[in-house]
Amino acid sequence: MDNFYIPSTSTPLLPHIGVTLLNLTNFKYIIDNDVCDTSAGSDLKAILVITSYVGNVHVRQAHRRAMPKTSLFSIGVRRVFLLAISHGSNDEHYRKVKQKEVVKENELNSDLVQGNFHEAYRNLTYKHVMGLQWVTSFCRKAQYIIKMDDDIIVDVYFLMKLLQVSNVSGSFMLGYILNGVKPSRNPSNKWFVNYVEYPKSFYPPFLSGWMYVTTPAVATEIIDYVQNRWQYKYPRKVKEFQSFFWIDDVFVTGIIAQQLKIQLIDLSRYFAVHPQHFLCCIETALIERLKRKDEAYIFPCDYIVGPSGGNMQLLSQVLKEAENCWKAEENCIRHLNVSQGNKCTVGRAEAYDWIRRPSQEGKATLKEIKL
Repeated sequence: MDNFYIPSTSTPLLPHIGVTLLNLTNFKYIIDNDVCDTSAGSDLKAILVITSYVGNVHVRQAHRRAMPKTSLFSIGVRRVFLLAISHGSNDEHYRKVKQKEVVKENELNSDLVQGNFHEAYRNLTYKHVMGLQWVTSFCRKAQYIIKMDDDIIVDVYFLMKLLQVSNVSGSFMLGYILNGVKPSRNPSNKWFVNYVEYPKSFYPPFLSGWMYVTTPAVATEIIDYVQNRWQYKYPRKVKEFQSFFWIDDVFVTGIIAQQLKIQLIDLSRYFAVHPQHFLCCIETALIERLKRKDEAYIFPCDYIVGPSGGNMQLLSQVLKEAENCWKAEENCIRHLNVSQGNKCTVGRAEAYDWIRRPSQEGKATLKEIKL
């Protein structure tokens, strides 16, 4: 496999016996942290597992500033970032990063989980499964796993409230369900898949990799299934793509979830498709607060999940608004008479993003454009 490499020797910062990760028989955690320790009686409702490229230090720092550990602890959440090894590449997304810089970052923050395989698009399945495997080994007491990418904004406060009132049980995954997606057969496409890798015309229903929620029990089901595939070698009747497929969202939440009959539950109503949706939430909140005279805190936003667009200031603003709303408890107003989707329209004009904001009267009649 291109851009794939396992170092012949590595020294874990924490002692580990070599384990298997899919078909990697000499896999090890180079860095990990015991973030889920509950010996002091602390609450552990969810573990936030964030896929991150090793060179995205500024992005991880933005997440840490926007939602520090103290804020996470206050709602029973812990966080780790999933990394692989930098090896340098012609691809600008995978620049060379010195391992000593990664070690220093971890010494300061104690929130990294790094495996001994290389950063590459075609290694994302290893990173994804590594995160689930790490949870099954070191964070089983969490009620939920929140799996997300580092370029995504997630209102963890609202999400945790939603999970607390939900009545889902059994084997499930919550997220944005994608149906009827075809593999790209265009060789020039970054996500090109040939017929040997995946012979079918459509992927099974799967969840967007932006964010999904599941449980350690489901993660254990998945890990047991995929590890047994390689340990005992899958039978001939099992197609190879059912044991490994490099597009991780399709593999984990689609192919494997279908094999294990894991229920996919749609949360698409809470997903924004564009960063400007969150910006509109913030600006609408400011307008409404100026208009109102009561003490209620207003954050009228229907969205829990959406892309940051690389805007770390937006990430910080959204999470600060979300935290203030959570602290205000019943005095926070999340919904106005008109839904946020009907109050804002976002789109593209040439190379520029544009947004048409709600009027002072809140009488928006514009139709949202799906991007």
